[in-house]
Amino acid sequence: MKELPDNPVDCISWSFRELDIPIEAADMYLQKSILSISGWASWARYLTWQATLKKEEDESLRSILAIRVAWDALIYKGKKSPELSRRWKIALERFLPDATDPDQSLETVLHKALELSYRRSLTTTLRSAQTSSDEAKRADLQAIFCIDVRSEIFRRGLEHVAPSAETLGFGG
Repeated sequence: MKELPDNPVDCISWSFRELDIPIEAADMYLQKSILSISGWASWARYLTWQATLKKEEDESLRSILAIRVAWDALIYKGKKSPELSRRWKIALERFLPDATDPDQSLETVLHKALELSYRRSLTTTLRSAQTSSDEAKRADLQAIFCIDVRSEIFRRGLEHVAPSAETLGFGG
């Protein structure tokens, strides 16, 4: 633990060296690491957002990620054995960008095509619905009243003096 750098970025770099993570696998490894602590990561992201609103810097998200990655590195370093090293190298291959299964790649492409097809169909439907709703006559005034009987007098009175008004009832 004494050898861990204080700076989050330096700590992540140290951990990558200890774990022998290739740069090509960095994005995927960091993503999976942060997702493994999504609750803490969400809180840290909130703190960063709050600091941004005040035009301040916040290292919470980087720090929590550094702690998570250092945890892996320290456990790996403490338990290192030839068998663990062999299994770690196999596990690392999953983080490499071109380590995809050809069948999975085909499924991904087909799924993406299905999503795009659905998106086009939905866009067409929404555009045609928008056109027809634009053509519908809009009320000059829309008012919402409590469905209580005391409000009913006002609602009916408004409809009587303003026939182009639309009134709605709301319970609660």
